[in-house]
Amino acid sequence: MKYYKITQEEGNCIPYGINSNREIDIRWLNPENIDKVGRKNILSMNLPREAFFPDMLFDPCILVSRLFMETLLMYQEDIVYRSFKLLHFDTRKHVTYFCPLLEEVSCLSEKTQYNNTGNRIIKLILEADKTQEKAAFKVDGYHGRYMIGREDFVESILRRGARGICFEEVAMDGNRW
Repeated sequence: MKYYKITQEEGNCIPYGINSNREIDIRWLNPENIDKVGRKNILSMNLPREAFFPDMLFDPCILVSRLFMETLLMYQEDIVYRSFKLLHFDTRKHVTYFCPLLEEVSCLSEKTQYNNTGNRIIKLILEADKTQEKAAFKVDGYHGRYMIGREDFVESILRRGARGICFEEVAMDGNRW
């Protein structure tokens, strides 16, 4: 099975300054503290002149559109998430995003390539037998603005016309089948 690193497309005029007033403590967005965050929340945002709302944002946390979240729930129906309405107070423009709590899977291969100082991953390689066949997850020990998606999940996202997202195939160590 192939896996893809899902990232945000560069160069779009997207909302920024989300949660700049600290309406939500982002540190609570984990399985231990998620009950401290309401199911529906309002966050402030700033908008560029010609705003584009992609299907995935990464600042201040992973935020996905309804289309993306519904597709994710088709593949992982037990995923915990919270709803966030992003509101620009001056124009009253608003959009709803969802914050899924993705599991961090320990599947980083020993063959992963690092830079000379060893503090940054140059080439991400996952161990095929440790991915647990999750549709979407984060990699334990690999930090950044991304999500890993299984091939069938990624194809479903693309078929539904997701916008503002990039997909890069991730190298796999070993063969699951």
